[in-house]
Amino acid sequence: MIFVNGKAMQCMPLQSILTHFKTSLPVNAIIINGKLVEDIYDNIIIQDGDEIKIIYPIIGG
Repeated sequence: MIFVNGKAMQCMPLQSILTHFKTSLPVNAIIINGKLVEDIYDNIIIQDGDEIKIIYPIIGG
């Protein structure tokens, strides 16, 4: 079990997680266990217990 933006879900590759949470907004940053991830997502291995935060821009004025 992993946690993505506070939601528990089954462990899967990072690219699959990004596809699952796809929105019309671009992803600004991804944080895994408190560490900022660079934009080479194919090399990231997600493990049980990982906490992932997907950061999107806030639009408004």
